[in-house]
Amino acid sequence: MPHIKSYLCLPAVLTLSAIAGCSTTPPVSSTPDTMSISGVESGERALVLMTNSGQRCEISSYTFQNVATEEMVGMRIIQNGARRSGFSIGQPAMVALDPGTYKIVSGNCMNRQYQPLTYRGIENWFEPFEVKGGDVRFLGNLQVSAAKGAGRQGLANAAIGRLFNLGLSTNTPNDYLVLKAVDAPTGAKSTLRARHPDLVDDFESAPLESRIDAKAFKKVVSDAYSLDDDGKEPLKSDAHKIVRAYLATFE
Repeated sequence: MPHIKSYLCLPAVLTLSAIAGCSTTPPVSSTPDTMSISGVESGERALVLMTNSGQRCEISSYTFQNVATEEMVGMRIIQNGARRSGFSIGQPAMVALDPGTYKIVSGNCMNRQYQPLTYRGIENWFEPFEVKGGDVRFLGNLQVSAAKGAGRQGLANAAIGRLFNLGLSTNTPNDYLVLKAVDAPTGAKSTLRARHPDLVDDFESAPLESRIDAKAFKKVVSDAYSLDDDGKEPLKSDAHKIVRAYLATFE
């Protein structure tokens, strides 16, 4: 089993019970300890920073995995604004990594009721990234959104849904995760300057490189769920197969 550094209370694979039991982590975004910063200053370790925005969350968590050693490091981002508008902006977070190549292998968010939302398939959205000793790299503002596809249910599924929901329709749109790393380093650099001014001169903004283009994926979803020539919605199951087949090409 790969070793997971405990920057987070949350594990890489999330469950509701795990989240409910996570009550001791202070309400701040991840920040490295003094020893880790000393390692960055000496060129033995690297520092990565990230922010996020867009989704209705108050706490987001991500896990980076070293491709060679399989060691995992967690990052926690506290977000502001979800209660007021549904749009939230993450406070800059930073973690120290050993030199090497890493990939994001998991992500999730929680709203104020601490209900988990797991970002399934996040590991396919971005290329692995490399850091060297002494690097101070901003990975971007991770914009999280959803592409929604509304279709019709098959008769059997619709009947079962109404049976278990007191006659109410359960034909809600399918939501698909959409991710994009944006070059917006101002907040992260300001936080770094306030906390670790000696590292500011080494700061570099190099956002994660996308494997899946957000705009192209949204069009795939839109096309899959579009009306046919007779103005009829497709079956949700058929449309989902088209979207799933597209995503499978990146696995």
